[in-house]
Amino acid sequence: MSRLPTANLSDPPPKVGWVALDKPRVQLITRATARAMYQMLAAPGDRPLSEKRLTEHIDSIRRGAMRTMDWGRAYCKEDGKTYRVNGKHTSLIMTEWDTSILGPYPRIHSSTTDYVCDKLTDVANLYSTFDSRTVARTATDTYRPYEKTVEGLDGRHEHAIKALVGGLNYLPTSTTANRQRSAMSRVEMLNTEREFCAWILDHLVGENSPGVVSERDKRRRRLMRANMIKAIYKTYKIDPGQALVFWTIVRDDEVGTGRMGQERDAPPRQLGKILENDLIKGGPQSDAHRREVYYKAVHAWNLFRTNKKVRELRYNPKLTVQPDFM
Repeated sequence: MSRLPTANLSDPPPKVGWVALDKPRVQLITRATARAMYQMLAAPGDRPLSEKRLTEHIDSIRRGAMRTMDWGRAYCKEDGKTYRVNGKHTSLIMTEWDTSILGPYPRIHSSTTDYVCDKLTDVANLYSTFDSRTVARTATDTYRPYEKTVEGLDGRHEHAIKALVGGLNYLPTSTTANRQRSAMSRVEMLNTEREFCAWILDHLVGENSPGVVSERDKRRRRLMRANMIKAIYKTYKIDPGQALVFWTIVRDDEVGTGRMGQERDAPPRQLGKILENDLIKGGPQSDAHRREVYYKAVHAWNLFRTNKKVRELRYNPKLTVQPDFM
């Protein structure tokens, strides 16, 4: 039986007003060929240059991860003009590559396809097929191969992996520049911190973790957010044993190991209530709120380490230097 979807296909399908001429032409990129592509007439509605996209491409080139560049040109019968329909960012990079700053000029090929369009609207329609959100890989699609190839992570739940990437992205070992890069660049932190990732998946947020009854167990969601992953990581580096006790109580909000987990005013239980209330409210959270919850986690952990109780976790946004995990 075919696995192809058929329920929503139109009958007959609408015909497009453009056609590709012959096969793509592959050639080694030079400044001259790159400049010719970049200076071409832009397709109608061409998006403005994106600094983020330029940075991602430059990073890929310098790491040797850039594949053959996909360029496209379209001749319009209606007005007799030829438009660039794909390749603006990459052709600009190859045109203005500064060897004194970025290193030797890259040896990369382009694959250029020429199209013929009936009308100007067909040029616009053709342009919209490149990098379309409906066919582009999502961040989760990028994380999944790493989940399957990084030692110790194979077979783990993809939603937990996504949370791990978000949290690891804000560790001291990461950089501000990394946070602005592509999902592929950021997800490499999974390999850098694979021991921690295996630990948290085995014990706290993986679908087979002790105390997690099923894949749909919502208690894991208390911890599966970037600010809490960062907090868990910091406590893990201080004391993995105590971190496991503390965060298990936070996750389950029930009697834990030892005296502290049995009292309502135990700091980890107070933190668990805050995280549970966030889940009940739902919706996006502001940066200020996420910061507040993170530092309340710091407060809860430091009290837990000194065997103290508290009625309410505190956070003072006016402090220039916030407390850190002890």
